[in-house]
Amino acid sequence: MASSASSQRKRVVLLGATGSIGENTLRVIAAHRDRLELVGIAARGNWPRLAAIAGEFGVRHVGIFEKKPSPPPAPKRPHFQRERGSSVASRA
Repeated sequence: MASSASSQRKRVVLLGATGSIGENTLRVIAAHRDRLELVGIAARGNWPRLAAIAGEFGVRHVGIFEKKPSPPPAPKRPHFQRERGSSVASRA
């Protein structure tokens, strides 16, 4: 059974969900749940509010940006192999 495009809800992913524009967008989505479905949210920090939004709207996909940068990846150790009687280092 095919459903018409007008009866399908628009799926929304909201970036910046905990900011002022995000909060206003949440009000719009809440007022139009018959037409809009919140499927993903993301924010920079404020994970308690992000968790509350996820619970309120039943969102399963949540992303959070950490303010503290991740440390750079550790350099690869050289891999030594013998070639024609000498040791050669290479980055594998």
